[in-house]
This record gives sequence, C-alpha cells and structure tokens, in this order.
Amino acid sequence: MAPFDGTVGDIYAEVGQWVGASTQAMALVDLSRLDLAITLAEVDVPKVQAGQEAEITLDAEPGAVFTGTVTEIDLVGTTTQGVVSYAATVSISHPTDTLRPGMNASVSIILAQRENVLVVPNRAVRTTGTRRTVTVLYEGQLIDVPVTLGLSGDTQSEVVSGLQEGDVVLIGTTTTTTGGGAGLGGLGPGLFGR
Repeated sequence: MAPFDGTVGDIYAEVGQWVGASTQAMALVDLSRLDLAITLAEVDVPKVQAGQEAEITLDAEPGAVFTGTVTEIDLVGTTTQGVVSYAATVSISHPTDTLRPGMNASVSIILAQRENVLVVPNRAVRTTGTRRTVTVLYEGQLIDVPVTLGLSGDTQSEVVSGLQEGDVVLIGTTTTTTGGGAGLGGLGPGLFGR
C-alpha cells in the first residue's frame, strides 16, 4: 500500500524480479503539489518569511509565470567557501500538467507590493550622497528635480514625492560614440513590485 495518492514516476524493478523490504521498486510522485528547493543568501534571509508570495518562471515554459508561496526556511545555514546560505522551499500554488519534478526554475519572492503608484526607471535616477534627483523637461528646459523614492525593483522605483504623472524625465544612456545620448520617457501610474 502506498503512503499517499500519487502517480508512478519511474519503475526500478523488472517483471518477475524478487524485491525485499529495503528494495525501491518504483518512484511515486504527487503532481498535485510541487515544491521548489531554493537557496537564500544570508543577507536576504531577514527579508523573507514563510507565507510570502513568489513568482516562478521555468526554462521549459518561456513566458509563463506561475505563483507560489514560501513555505519553509531552514533555521541553520550552510557555509560553502566562507559564504553562508539557507535552504528554503517554495510551493507552486496551481501546478499544470506540463510541470515536472526536476525542471529548472527561477523564483522571485515578492517582498512588498504597491498598486497605482508613480514609478521612474532606475536609469533616470542620479544619487549624490543621500540626495536623489531626476532631470525633467519643463517648458523646454532640462531641470534637476529632487525626488523621494519608495520601493525599488531591478528596473524601476516608486516615486513618493518630487514628480507628477505626465512629467517627462531624461533617461541617461551610455554610448560609445563621441556624442552623449539620452532618451525621454513619460511617467504614468503602474503596478510596482512584481
């Protein structure tokens, strides 16, 4: 009798072969719940908690995004070449039939999320000491405007104060030609944090 309902994932024994109590005859998998084993850097552990949402992408399904939840974080870390990391588990909320155990996945844990906020591309923000500014096109002139930022992601940051929807900001770019390049981008409300 199997310890849980599942699907036979692999058979190790052959027809007619005698097997004992310590022989593994088959692999039984529960495809209704898939867990991802991930590793967290020690600097990220204080930010991550069980119950936080995660977005999962797989090499096998480009463009598809699955949702999951952090279910466990080890209390004791592992040290490899002086670097401490912690094992954690993310459970996929609604796995599809195309997901299989052993597939490679990338996980983004959502630490904070805000909707209907003003965002600016990180490339537009300049930092001098603790002061952050963006360059705005105002009445045909480029002016530096101090901004206060909130949540920040890899590509954009929430603007708490300093800009308004519709402001046109200068996005600095780096080029290898002799003339410097720059682009203009409009600001609008957006979904932030994902």
